[in-house]
Amino acid sequence: MKPGNAEYISRLRTELDELNSLSYESLADFDIAGIERKITRTQRALDIASKGLYLSDHAMLRYLQRVMSIDVDTLRENMLSLLSDKFVGDGKYNMTEDIVVIIKDGVIVTMLDTNEDA
Repeated sequence: MKPGNAEYISRLRTELDELNSLSYESLADFDIAGIERKITRTQRALDIASKGLYLSDHAMLRYLQRVMSIDVDTLRENMLSLLSDKFVGDGKYNMTEDIVVIIKDGVIVTMLDTNEDA
């Protein structure tokens, strides 16, 4: 957990506890759906703050493209030219001795080491 997150997490937990402790009588004058949405948002924020950030594959690809100046379109074309003639249809295909290509619905979805499960 990053420094500074502890205070934020503590505040979120307190807010969540307060929202969850409201009685039905006290809710009579409130928008219950709105409070439920706030509980959901607060719980989600707490979950994210507790786990920390995650880097998606899409964000990593854009970093490689925009920060490291890797031409992903050329990379895609090179990969497709290597693969499209060899593999037709869905399934698992050995690209090399060490690499398995997984194709689903005509899309190359991943490449794995031969000793990994898809």
